[in-house]
Amino acid sequence: MKNETKNEYALAGWLAIAAAVLILPSFVLGIATEIAKHQAPGLLMILLIPYFLITICYTIFGIYVILRLRHYLNERHGFHAIDGLITAVIVGAIIMTLYAVPMKILGLMDFFNTPPMAILAVVPVAVIGITLGILSIIIGIRLLALPSQSTSYFKVYAWLSIAAGICFVTFFLGPLGGLIDAAGNIVLAMLFLRQGDDEIKPEFV
Repeated sequence: MKNETKNEYALAGWLAIAAAVLILPSFVLGIATEIAKHQAPGLLMILLIPYFLITICYTIFGIYVILRLRHYLNERHGFHAIDGLITAVIVGAIIMTLYAVPMKILGLMDFFNTPPMAILAVVPVAVIGITLGILSIIIGIRLLALPSQSTSYFKVYAWLSIAAGICFVTFFLGPLGGLIDAAGNIVLAMLFLRQGDDEIKPEFV
């Protein structure tokens, strides 16, 4: 009889899937709020509430998932090469969210119509985004050093992390980077939900 043990990474797996799924409605609602600002101001608040909820949930889920990734690497592989980088990513994600939410509100209030104010809105987001992109690239490169099969989930995740990071560094390809990052979350979900058996070959490879 098969001995089934509790999967301590199951919650992280499901939240990784949730984070991946939330990226699309986040993009759609972000565009919809800009359209509503000019075409249907009455709908603006109705759109903003779910937009902010999704943004906050996405950040919280992402932080939990990456913390569990660090725990997995520490416990299962004795791998600590990205511990500090993960902490930096978490700090950056929190700062980005805390900054982006009020900036979104002020932007919809036409607060950034003048060039100096527009720069105030864009530059900090660009700096944080580029920094997170660089961190993502380094994380991917260091994960490639793991002594696991080239087709394992970690190898796939590492390359996706590098690709997403490159997009974030260019800043203008940030949305594409978000989609690639979502794909990375799906890979982590598959790893976590298989109870951390990272040597299983992903079915899509």
